Amino acid sequence: MTDRRRLFAVLYYGGLALVLALILLQLLDEVLGARLASHIAHNSEAYLAALVLSAWIQFVRPRLTGRRSEWPIAVLVGVIMLAIGVALVQTHLPSRFRTLNEAFIALAVLIPYVQARRPLSRVLSYGLPGVVLLLVLVVGDRGIVRDQAESAAMLILIPIGLDFIDRGILQSDAVTSVRARWSWYAALVLIPLVFVALRKGAHVGGWAGNRMLYSQRGLEGYIAAFFIEVYFAVFLGWVGRRVRPAHRRSGRSPAAAP
Repeated sequence: MTDRRRLFAVLYYGGLALVLALILLQLLDEVLGARLASHIAHNSEAYLAALVLSAWIQFVRPRLTGRRSEWPIAVLVGVIMLAIGVALVQTHLPSRFRTLNEAFIALAVLIPYVQARRPLSRVLSYGLPGVVLLLVLVVGDRGIVRDQAESAAMLILIPIGLDFIDRGILQSDAVTSVRARWSWYAALVLIPLVFVALRKGAHVGGWAGNRMLYSQRGLEGYIAAFFIEVYFAVFLGWVGRRVRPAHRRSGRSPAAAP
């Protein structure tokens, strides 16, 4: 790792860890003021998910790949994350701790998911986000699917980002599109804002209104996906292979091409 990338890593992991610590210790108000601190603290699940999953991808995944212990460790860590998430749901801890259950439950699935070697089969790459999205659309206002909106958003958006947009993060020889990547980053920022505006601007009820509300509750999924992908692709340069258009490789202009 170059000095610049090492600095990015220190700032990224240190910043996320510091914000989480300030939230859990209830010190964020003193640093940022009550109004701004409130907005930031509401998304603590996103910071935790981004911190843990990024660290796994960067430091753990490469060291486990190809070893006999690879899958036992990945599955064991997933089980531990699930146990922590379920325990937090059942406890009577303050809400700033209990709310982290969504991040741990999402990580229980995402850690084994990212450990799988790329490229994934179409069944796996489409399967996880597709199944979760279907559950949201059909029963998003009921039971555990309703209560785990943040987890569901992470399980939809992070796999889409890693296996369709920023494929170079998990597969170093994958070909990615600069235009697609930056369009996706913009979408991760703008889509939640659009849903919030629609929800405030009109009293939409029924199925559509419930799904708008669900999307707002899943804001942490957008934030976590944005942080993870921008960190690896933009700051660390994990973008896979850069392939130039055919006319540039041949030195001809598009007009001169047959």
